[in-house]
Amino acid sequence: MAPAPVALRVIFSWVPLAFSTTYWRRYIDGPRGELLFAAHAWHAAGEMALIAGEVRDVMRDTAIATPIFDRLYDAIPYEVTQIRIPGSTSP
Repeated sequence: MAPAPVALRVIFSWVPLAFSTTYWRRYIDGPRGELLFAAHAWHAAGEMALIAGEVRDVMRDTAIATPIFDRLYDAIPYEVTQIRIPGSTSP
């Protein structure tokens, strides 16, 4: 794996947390943040629901009780579980 770009190493290693937090907040709130992060964020809920469904399917085949996972899975709104992810075979 290639090392992180110099600018990122500086921000995460040498810049005080208050300054780097302000930098990232402004960056993400700006047009570049919208361009770079929004598309992923809009799909994240569906992707997480898809992964949770796949984990649930695997866990069904075991004899292990998963009450905490079951409660968490049941808390996923139905609408989120119906989001279609490009390239996936199921919602």
